[in-house]
Amino acid sequence: MRVLGPNAEGLINVVDDIPVGFSPTIDYRRGLVRLRRGDVAVVAHSGGLGFALFNDGLSRGLGFSHVISTGNEVDLDLGELAGHLLDDPATRVLLLFLEGIDDPGRLTALGAAAVARGKRIVVAKVGSSAAGRRAALAHTAHDAGDAEAYARALDCPGVLRAGDQEQMIDFALALSRTPRPAGTRVGVVTVSGGAGTWLADDLVDAGLEVPLLSDGLQRRLRELIPAYGSPMNPGRRDRAGAQYRRGEPGGPAAGGQR
Repeated sequence: MRVLGPNAEGLINVVDDIPVGFSPTIDYRRGLVRLRRGDVAVVAHSGGLGFALFNDGLSRGLGFSHVISTGNEVDLDLGELAGHLLDDPATRVLLLFLEGIDDPGRLTALGAAAVARGKRIVVAKVGSSAAGRRAALAHTAHDAGDAEAYARALDCPGVLRAGDQEQMIDFALALSRTPRPAGTRVGVVTVSGGAGTWLADDLVDAGLEVPLLSDGLQRRLRELIPAYGSPMNPGRRDRAGAQYRRGEPGGPAAGGQR
């Protein structure tokens, strides 16, 4: 017999609708409004935070396959459960909330396994400060370990690091709803020139390319967008681009610039 916990809130198998725990987020009588099946799984040392990710994701339209809280891990631990879920056909994206693990190198191995299976892992690692390490020991008796060792272990293909709960769900939404990119070239479609500029900077900073589209493709796109739009990628304007005329939708106010 394998043991999950102690000091854990249990789990929910969303695929088969099997809740085994006491979190109100998995109890129709106490908090759960609806169950949405999907391809995102959560494994967390913290039951409260693990099920909070589940609840937050449901509210934003995200579907889940499993949510598991591991607590003090007298037997089953986060690494073993993560490896099992990477082999689960119902799971494509894995969210891990981590206080400490016996060997940070196991996380690198999980990243390699995720890449081999065409899946992705999002990790939030806490306990980088002295106060955080004390909190982890008091919470689940985990040694949060050396922050630099974890940074090296998590800097690997297949793994994304998240800075907070909201970013974990942001990553999960993006990874769950989009196919795996075929390359590094990105096209930006936006109704805002400012947003396009911001995205272009962020994409390039992340090591991606935002190529200028060919003249032929720009001509085809011009037939599909308003006259004040730009097909260059992203929607920016330069001296060669069509200029706004005053009074046009989206054009500048008198004496101003867009």
